[in-house]
Amino acid sequence: MTLVVIVGDIDLASAPELREGLLSVPSRNVVLDLSGVRWLTAAGLTVLLELLDRLQKAGAILVLAAAPTAVRRIVRMTELEVALPMASTVGEAIGMLMPVSARGPVKTGAARAVWSCRRAVRITDTPP
Repeated sequence: MTLVVIVGDIDLASAPELREGLLSVPSRNVVLDLSGVRWLTAAGLTVLLELLDRLQKAGAILVLAAAPTAVRRIVRMTELEVALPMASTVGEAIGMLMPVSARGPVKTGAARAVWSCRRAVRITDTPP
């Protein structure tokens, strides 16, 4: 499982950089921590859907975590909450991706920055 932390606005200006940064995300289960995202536009939503498509082709799952009200509203208004499941916290999102028998304290690896401009993305790999 991979944890990706995104900070800032996901909009027309930032979408190309975010798209490029997310290319380094491994094609396995991913939690997107959106707690630091202030705004999500159609361009940003497209980038998330592109990531979702790539992950689904690999048999992986994408869960959005800790999204602020404005971001949750956009996902719900576009009726994408089934395709882009949302969890209230990162811990809850990780729990959604782990089999019941494997649940317990989550160990995370080192984080590395993959996207930086006026926004930042941090990816943390967690052991299987």
